[in-house]
Amino acid sequence: MRGSRQRLAWAVLLASFFVCILSLIAIPVGANLIRQQSTRPLIVSAQTNQGTLAMVHADGETSALLATDSARETDIPIELITNSADTGLVELFAPDMSLAGRVQLYGNTNLDLESAEAPRFETSHAPQTISMQLNSGRIRLTVPDPLRRAVDFLVKTQHGAVSVTEPGQYFIDVSNTGTQLSVSEGHATLTDGSSELALAPNQRGIINIGESPSGPFQTARNIVRNGGFGDSLAEWVVSTWNVELPDQPTGTIDIETINDESVLRIDRVGIGHADASVRQIVDQDVSAYEALKLLVSMRFLTQSLPVCGSLGTECPLTVRIEYNDQNGQAQVWQQGIYATGQPSTDAPNFCSVCGYPLNLNEHWGANRLGEVVFYESDNLIERWAQEGIRPITVKSISLIAAGHSFVYDIIDVALIGENAASETPAVDETGALLPSPDAQTRRNGFQ
Repeated sequence: MRGSRQRLAWAVLLASFFVCILSLIAIPVGANLIRQQSTRPLIVSAQTNQGTLAMVHADGETSALLATDSARETDIPIELITNSADTGLVELFAPDMSLAGRVQLYGNTNLDLESAEAPRFETSHAPQTISMQLNSGRIRLTVPDPLRRAVDFLVKTQHGAVSVTEPGQYFIDVSNTGTQLSVSEGHATLTDGSSELALAPNQRGIINIGESPSGPFQTARNIVRNGGFGDSLAEWVVSTWNVELPDQPTGTIDIETINDESVLRIDRVGIGHADASVRQIVDQDVSAYEALKLLVSMRFLTQSLPVCGSLGTECPLTVRIEYNDQNGQAQVWQQGIYATGQPSTDAPNFCSVCGYPLNLNEHWGANRLGEVVFYESDNLIERWAQEGIRPITVKSISLIAAGHSFVYDIIDVALIGENAASETPAVDETGALLPSPDAQTRRNGFQ
């Protein structure tokens, strides 16, 4: 009897010991798993850039963002739809409002945002994760540099998927013939589920129907260096300010960090005219290019002078491209961009002293102040060809600030050139994949 009580006592003692040891191990391990794996949603902001952005919510309800609407926070999952003349913008922020990524939607695009999460605890080593399905169309994905926390983007298509884990600029196109990934900056992976293709800057990969990823191929190239200002003002030369009235102040041109993203902040508050610029010597041969497009992302904060002044020359931002044509003649093309005011006889919507052909200034409504907007030109080589001009060498690009009082950020600027020679034809953009019949019905409701 005494022996059995002793054995029972020892069994209880040993069991208690092992339970204590297991508790000492399990509690911190479990707490660490919770700390590493607990998540909370990212803040998702959607807006139209031009035209209308249709949104289909998880409950099946539909809504639309118009050009007159401000950006709107939205829950996910959500389906975003654009028509041919529409463009939209989605920004994803961590709970501390640092930017995790930006998605620009172009015309005839159908995109499902499926999930967007960040670790709940700052001590977690897990990345921010964003998953989306690009059903058709074209997007430009921007992952800012530097990132406060790693990010993992997964963009699925009917042909495969694109994985992005590094800061950079990525263009993804989906049609009924395949998926195309072009890497302007950064690194990405294109996969069909069984094989992968790693792509570096200035490389392009394709997944055609029923085929493995192919590439890397030649891709369009950004001939502007440090266009995202991640290396401060390297490659750019800042001019001195020209101020009309001697008792009025100049402005400032500096690199600032907004939401953990480097931007070029141009700030001037005063009376009377003032102007300054930043200029980059490009000196790039473009004689073999078949396409050349200007891309600018910006954020206007204030603008006191309506439109671009009485002559159309005082836009808060004018992008000027200087180039030589096929006859060796120096040529200039410029695009003015403004935020406030309506065109009138006292404030024309074009530069009235710049000569023919007239180039209309780009207008963003005053309701867009404080929001990111983006501009993309049409093919400048085709536009200049209508005047009998063929560019041979792009000499420089300038960002000119002019007016009275204005404050705005230039987030990135790019001049994308595409060579006529290519190792493989691009995905056929004329055969864009249509969304599902239900989605098409919803889209038609916003035409």
